[in-house]
Amino acid sequence: AGLVLIVVGFIQARLQYAFEYGETAAERERAYLRDALTSRSEGKEIRLFGSRRLLIDRHERLQAERLRQVHKLVRRRIANDLIGNVALAVALVGVFAVIAVRARDGDIELADAAVAALTAQQLAGRLQSIVTSLSQLHESTLFLEDLTTFIGSPGVVPPDPTGLPPQPSEISLESVSYHYPDAPSEALSDVSLSIRAGEVVALVGENGSGKSTVAKLFAGLYPPTEGRVVAHYDEPTEVTEPQTGVVSALFQDFARYEVTLSENVWLGAPWRDRDDAVIEQALAKSGADAALGRLPDGLDSRLGRRFKGGLDLSLGQWQRLALA
Repeated sequence: AGLVLIVVGFIQARLQYAFEYGETAAERERAYLRDALTSRSEGKEIRLFGSRRLLIDRHERLQAERLRQVHKLVRRRIANDLIGNVALAVALVGVFAVIAVRARDGDIELADAAVAALTAQQLAGRLQSIVTSLSQLHESTLFLEDLTTFIGSPGVVPPDPTGLPPQPSEISLESVSYHYPDAPSEALSDVSLSIRAGEVVALVGENGSGKSTVAKLFAGLYPPTEGRVVAHYDEPTEVTEPQTGVVSALFQDFARYEVTLSENVWLGAPWRDRDDAVIEQALAKSGADAALGRLPDGLDSRLGRRFKGGLDLSLGQWQRLALA
């Protein structure tokens, strides 16, 4: 009976894992729709276009499909539990029958028979607890295998700042190609380009021509599929590893960190000790000091409306802050 329960427990664990795995993409979409329906960034457009009902309907369809899958999973789990419980019940009935026959034949005293029956019942309960724990452990192991595989994938864990000289004299792409996963064709093919320190270079091209990909390769955010990215220094040093902390970037979709003003700027170089003088200098160079200097708590003013006491900024102010 114990073996049957263990097999059933492992089957239940795999059923639960398969359900969660299969629902991953749909759950991400449901979470996205919930965020879109409750966030400030999409809120103004949803009100303007009257698109709330459309998004809610889509969320409800996904939720209804999840409930259908839950019902299907529950039915299968109930059927499996029934098999395990029947096996355990049959075993218990067999044990009680043996105890009853031996007590009737006088082989054991009635008190001993009662103790044996009680012990068998307690053993069955302990067995179910053990099997439940084994099932949960097996289920967790399946998810941990996915996590371990993901963490071991190239580029998942970004490198720490290197501590190399902060200003390379030149960064070069040498015969670089890049292919996005699952994309039908290469985003870049055999591109060579050098940018020297102090140069201003504009990348011009149609949408989808690879301009952003080139910038991210220079910044070390993507490892090239072919070729290499080389940082040259005035010292006799040549580096071909991604240089986190050497190249900075201000993206179109820059992040708005709802922390304090000083922490927003500090996040641009978190490996350095906080220095308010340097932070104020960065704010001045970006042109953000005039508007942001009027904040009530100065550098310690919390930004954003997510937390109590936070102050929102205009888009232009956020841009200046991101530049700092």
